Amino acid sequence: APPSGTRLIVAYRFSPSGTSFSPAAVLMLKYDPSSLPSGASESSLTIAHWDGSAWMKLPSTVDTTAKVVSAEISHFSVFALLGGITETMTPAPTPALFSITDLKVSPVVAAPGQTVAITATVTNSGGSQGSYTIALKVNGVTEAEKEASLSPGATETVTFAVSKSTPGSYEVTVGDKSGNFEVRAPAAEKGGSGIWLAIGAGAILLLVVILLVLLLRRS
Repeated sequence: APPSGTRLIVAYRFSPSGTSFSPAAVLMLKYDPSSLPSGASESSLTIAHWDGSAWMKLPSTVDTTAKVVSAEISHFSVFALLGGITETMTPAPTPALFSITDLKVSPVVAAPGQTVAITATVTNSGGSQGSYTIALKVNGVTEAEKEASLSPGATETVTFAVSKSTPGSYEVTVGDKSGNFEVRAPAAEKGGSGIWLAIGAGAILLLVVILLVLLLRRS
């Protein structure tokens, strides 16, 4: 295999193998720019020889005008033209990142047993698809959970429904957002007490009339 970061473009065997000569000869290999591997530039081209176990690069000169790579050699062997490859690192996508917004509670004042709707918007602002468990808490106690599976940049509106029979104030929490609602008992009807007041007043008036009649008869 060629050295790390390079690609073998073409190889030649010169024989008889092992023949040496002095002074050194100049090996010139012509290349076609259109046949270079993707990512290999002309300036990265180099000549290498096979030493029996690995490719050994030789000091090389690139003539980009003549499209020739040259290097001095002192013996016949297997020679190759190698091209340097610039590896582009593709960044890993960022993980899913969920957030809660637009928490709404309706109605904020409810009668005992009346349904209260809690809605919130879930957004995945990360770079990967993912799932998120949305928990609804009322006064710190988990009342319900829902699962949202969102692709990057997607949003979803979730709705919960709760009801409480005990009058009082309740805090609702979804994610890091919170709101409140209140349960109020219905006011006592005033009509009934008015009737009893009228009956009482009538009875007193009747008693006064009876007393006056008795007094008039005695006189």
